[in-house]
Amino acid sequence: MEETPEQRLQIGDLLYLHRRQAGWDQLELAKYSDTGITTITNTESGRNTNPHRSTVLKWAQAFGLTPEEFLSGKGLDRPKVVAPVGAMSSF
Repeated sequence: MEETPEQRLQIGDLLYLHRRQAGWDQLELAKYSDTGITTITNTESGRNTNPHRSTVLKWAQAFGLTPEEFLSGKGLDRPKVVAPVGAMSSF
């Protein structure tokens, strides 16, 4: 069964879930992906919903994934229903 748009995780939620699953804080992800902490923070909070492709590639590579795997949530235990954008970052 295909997901509806309401069930798809936003980029910020995906980033947060991948990062937490890796056991990293935002500073560690910034270091491992050679991206800015502000970009990570803004993406996870939902302020940046369209990061550059090169940034998504760096994040995916840091997690050992292709961009497609990263964006599909591969390897994540995730809920079927999506919380509002940015809600995941309050945990």
